[in-house]
Amino acid sequence: MITQKHSVGVPDLPWPFPGQVRPETSVFIDIETTGLKASTSRLYIIGVLYATGEGWNTIQWMAETSAEEEGLLRVLAAFIRPYRALIHFNGERFDLPYLREKYAAHQLPCPLDALLSLDLYRSIRPLKTLLGLKHLNQKALEQFLNLTREDPFTGGELIGVYRQWQHARSPEDLQALMLHNREDLTGMLPLISLLTYLPLTQVGMADPETGGTDPCIRQISCIHTQSNVSEPLRLPAVPADALPSRADDLECIDRFTIRLMLPDQVPVSVHRQGELSTLTVTGTQAQLLVPVLQGRLRYFFENYRDYYYLPLEDQAIHKSVAVYVDSAHRVKATRQNCYIPKEALFLPQKKDGGFLPAYRRTWQDPIRFLELPQTLFSDEPDNVFLRQYTAMLLEEHVG
Repeated sequence: MITQKHSVGVPDLPWPFPGQVRPETSVFIDIETTGLKASTSRLYIIGVLYATGEGWNTIQWMAETSAEEEGLLRVLAAFIRPYRALIHFNGERFDLPYLREKYAAHQLPCPLDALLSLDLYRSIRPLKTLLGLKHLNQKALEQFLNLTREDPFTGGELIGVYRQWQHARSPEDLQALMLHNREDLTGMLPLISLLTYLPLTQVGMADPETGGTDPCIRQISCIHTQSNVSEPLRLPAVPADALPSRADDLECIDRFTIRLMLPDQVPVSVHRQGELSTLTVTGTQAQLLVPVLQGRLRYFFENYRDYYYLPLEDQAIHKSVAVYVDSAHRVKATRQNCYIPKEALFLPQKKDGGFLPAYRRTWQDPIRFLELPQTLFSDEPDNVFLRQYTAMLLEEHVG
């Protein structure tokens, strides 16, 4: 068995894990195998990353022959015994099930279940939309953080390198094998910084300890931004034949900013343009730029068969009242004209945003609107409407 140790140093990184999980009680793990199925492949490298008073270090154990696979499992069990948490990247899907099956195959007690499992991939997965990434593999996330690797191989390509090393015992091949595994380990440290975006996915959620809301957001505030609007809201087009006879365009007359203070500084600034708002995240602050619209919108009744439409008034009334209207001035309502109009200031919301009453331009409009509430700019320490509205807007950006 080959053993290699390396010092990583003391990287400056946040640690947004549960309170009982500390760097000194946590160990990172990554394995290399000759295939995806434990029953038909071999485990040939186990690498761990752990903290000391001087910084972070790696230890890697590599099996020189298939007979040393059991030795790898034993040395891992002895090493992780003092730790409380096992941190990995997508290990719940591959590394941990693979190791459990190998421990069972060698009739050894499995030490993994005694540790808390923290999967960085599963934690980062809710941020895929916010980060604007097509893939969430480790290399793609490292590239998002502007990190570079020396290792040129994928895990699959490394299998051929291992078999080549077994045949020729080349020092260059051994270095390539260890480098790949070591960079997978050390690359997990900067990935922790991506967890600083997670509070944006938790706005409005209940804190299980206190019962309050937004356990990770320090403060949400709403401020007036500008009156002279240079960028109009880009609303989705609706079919011309779907517009009512009195179709008044909405005008974006103002904008305001919702500010959220994050517990930790994000590693990379993010800017996302959505249909309802614009999100910018930088440093320890996230900002949502939201339009205020002025115009004439409509509240549509769903049960249109119970209504009549009055063309002269451009509104629908219930049939129990319509019986008192001259039949020449009423028609049976349709989905398209079963509404009452409203002239006011509005804010955009998504189709299932939940703020009632919800207004639309047309019955087919994918965007809903709510009347601008007086409580929006309230100085109350817990502005319930602002938190709920912020959580709804963020769903467009964080998925």
